Amino acid sequence: MITALLRRLRFSAGSLALLAVLAFVATALMVAAPRLANHYADAGLQGRIASASHFTRDLIFGARPDPSQPNPQPSEVPSAASLLEHRMRPELQAAIGQRWTAMQIGPALAIGDLGGGFPLELGLRWQSDAVDLVDVVEGRWPHTHVSGDAPIEAAMSEDVAEGLELEVGDTFTAAAGDGAHVVRIVGIFRPRDPVDPAWDSEPLVLKPFMPIGEDNVPWRGVLLTEADAITTAAKAELPVMYTWRFRLDEKAVTTANLDQIISDVIAARQTAAAAAGIPGVSLLTGLDVLLSRFEAELRSVSAILAVVQAGVLATIFGLALLASRSLVERRRSELALLRARGASIVSLGTRLALEAATAVPVAVGAGWLLGRSLVPGRPASTDWLAIVLALAAVMAVPIIAGLVQRHAVFVPDAELARPRRSPRRVTAEVFLVALAVLGVVLLHRRGLAPESGVDLYVVSVPVLLAGAVGVVALRLLPWPLRVMGRITARSRGAVAFLGFARAGRAAPAAAGPLVALVVAVSTGIFSAVVATTIDEGRDQATNQVLPARAIVEGHRFAPGTAQRLQEVQGVTDVAAFSSNPSQELYRDGAASPTPVLAVAVDAPAMQRVMAASGVRADLPDELVTATATGQPAPAVVSPDVAGEIGAGGAVAVQGNVFEFRVAAVTESFPGLPVDSRRYVVLPLQALEQSPAKPVLPSAFFVAGRDLDLDGLRAAGDQGQDEWREGLPGSVLHIYTPTTVTTWDDRRAELEGAGINQLLGFAFTVGAVGGSALGLLAVGFAVLAGVRARGRALSRLRTMGLSRRQGNRLLAYELLPLLTMGALAGVAVGVALPTLLAPVLDLTTFTGGVPTRPRLDPVVVAAVAGLVALGVVFALVLEQVVNRRLRLGDVLRLGEEMT
Repeated sequence: MITALLRRLRFSAGSLALLAVLAFVATALMVAAPRLANHYADAGLQGRIASASHFTRDLIFGARPDPSQPNPQPSEVPSAASLLEHRMRPELQAAIGQRWTAMQIGPALAIGDLGGGFPLELGLRWQSDAVDLVDVVEGRWPHTHVSGDAPIEAAMSEDVAEGLELEVGDTFTAAAGDGAHVVRIVGIFRPRDPVDPAWDSEPLVLKPFMPIGEDNVPWRGVLLTEADAITTAAKAELPVMYTWRFRLDEKAVTTANLDQIISDVIAARQTAAAAAGIPGVSLLTGLDVLLSRFEAELRSVSAILAVVQAGVLATIFGLALLASRSLVERRRSELALLRARGASIVSLGTRLALEAATAVPVAVGAGWLLGRSLVPGRPASTDWLAIVLALAAVMAVPIIAGLVQRHAVFVPDAELARPRRSPRRVTAEVFLVALAVLGVVLLHRRGLAPESGVDLYVVSVPVLLAGAVGVVALRLLPWPLRVMGRITARSRGAVAFLGFARAGRAAPAAAGPLVALVVAVSTGIFSAVVATTIDEGRDQATNQVLPARAIVEGHRFAPGTAQRLQEVQGVTDVAAFSSNPSQELYRDGAASPTPVLAVAVDAPAMQRVMAASGVRADLPDELVTATATGQPAPAVVSPDVAGEIGAGGAVAVQGNVFEFRVAAVTESFPGLPVDSRRYVVLPLQALEQSPAKPVLPSAFFVAGRDLDLDGLRAAGDQGQDEWREGLPGSVLHIYTPTTVTTWDDRRAELEGAGINQLLGFAFTVGAVGGSALGLLAVGFAVLAGVRARGRALSRLRTMGLSRRQGNRLLAYELLPLLTMGALAGVAVGVALPTLLAPVLDLTTFTGGVPTRPRLDPVVVAAVAGLVALGVVFALVLEQVVNRRLRLGDVLRLGEEMT
């Protein structure tokens, strides 16, 4: 029995090996792809958290002073921190990495002034472990005990001391409301690590706030002291604010517990006051918003990856079925003989299942081990599918054999007989088309915006649609073949005519390979279309925020800076741009309660810079042609502002108030963030400016090639120095460096998003998988009719057909099938991004810029190349198969090829 089994395995070794390879690839893909996707998703999530500001990533519990409630004692503050942490839900509590506690007064403590009309305000702060984070470079650290009316001792950083011109021994009275107390500076310290996250919550401890050029705006700094000193200040009726800050350890957060962490943060926000046991406690954090936005991006990428994986796996499963059918067809005569001798369907199935079981489970196990051991990432919950795959692959062969051998047939295939359409097959095809149409209709009606996970329709509809289109393409294929047959019948030579004629008769036998080809090509095209669409959207987003080759940014630049930038190597044009956030908006003399972003731009220069930089955006004509006439200047406003002010109004810009009339209402404006909702854009060249108080640029858009970035930065610094030197009471040691950002740098920021690796992985799987499986489907198309084609080729050889003509005959036979499958796959792949638009939400990857699906011409050329490569692959495969079939044997009377 074992000998007979080995003999049968040797006879079917090729088909079983192909089935085993497909099972191996499918298993490895099912196990490895989710693990690698989890790896990229987790890395993206953790990178997003790590790069966020402390306001966003930290849980900051704060309690503002309440005059009606007694202030807590210093000993109560750490215990409140412990209570807050223990009242968090377990998942969130386990994710906390670092924690800090602080008590602070100010920095709105009126101290006096620096001279020259600059008011000075300081704050006092105690924070946990501060003494371990600094080195005292002058004086000493404040004492821990303060009694009676003794001065509060404090220490300051070197930068605060230098910027605010303070030194050890200075004494002043800190006052706020009805409270006041004497403060003495006893030490100056240097932070051991200025970027330590412990300093994030109060940057004024290390660096002072110095509002250069702003009148009557206080200069501020924060001094460090001890807890007892804060208690003394509180007794003197100085208001104290308490802060407990918990930093999330990004390594403890994965996409597996993402939903739970979001829920826990929301719960902590709702129960903050009760958890602390201190009145007025609230939670300040953007963590839930950050994680929710990432979750939305993850759902979009998961939908893309699900469509790609579904297409690839469906193609592999389809090819596995074709391999099983090929194995059964190869042994049709043997199975029919066994049936004639009385073998039952069950015995035949057991016989074939035993053969498949010797190869398929081993291949599935090897694929599972490969996916688990060689691919990084967190295990997914799809490993159980490997068992299902193994069972399906083993049982596919006996099931197909049972269906074929229900009625034993001993007559060989009639080469010239036109295949009859089975009612069952027609019914199945109609059902498939109806199911695909129904899925598309439901897809549009439901919108498919799943709250969690990926909706099943996202996975099933693309595969169903590709299969339905493949079936329709198969039914439409005979029509163009008949036309080509009539045309080639009139031409010289019979090769083309015979090729198209055989293609028409062989089409039903190639139904499976054609559908597999359509699914494979549609998967690859879908990936390419989505990738191209996202790339274009990111280009548009970059053009929106940086409509030039580079932008030079600073605080303020002197009027002559534009000319200096123009002289830098590579610069061809420069446009001045002044961005002023949070400015007052006036209508009929009354100020709006909501400020606006006031922008002044040199519109003619901006138009030239955009044109020279290849940015397709036109500024409104009135803005470009406007000149100073003494009348209200034309302005471009956002829809929100237009609905508020009507035909015109006034806006504050750097201490000036300019009247304007609405010349255009736009959803966006070049140079502004994509999400800008309230803005007023004025033409800088048309503003009536006072020579004593001109509107100074805060940035310059630069056009040119091979720009000297160091030269741009130096020219910008020189412009800022000139502006600062003209300020009354200027402090020259204050320095705000100029930044230069190129278009490529800003574009790279969009590429560097945390989720981008997962997105690229999805595109790689789609492109590589679609191409490889498409070629494999071509191979099955060749094998589907290799026996009949071999007999015909042998007979034609006896009539003088050359080897080259035989290759042309195969090309004419397969080219229509491959072309139809490629065109159908391209059509489905292009349509899918539009059909799945509600789920994909590609704007999450393009900075909010709306996208339109587009097929890159290079991809079209790649598809044509794939068809040509498929023909070459088919010719090579045909030659290999023909050598094994010994075509000359068909001329022996009564002998059939096996």
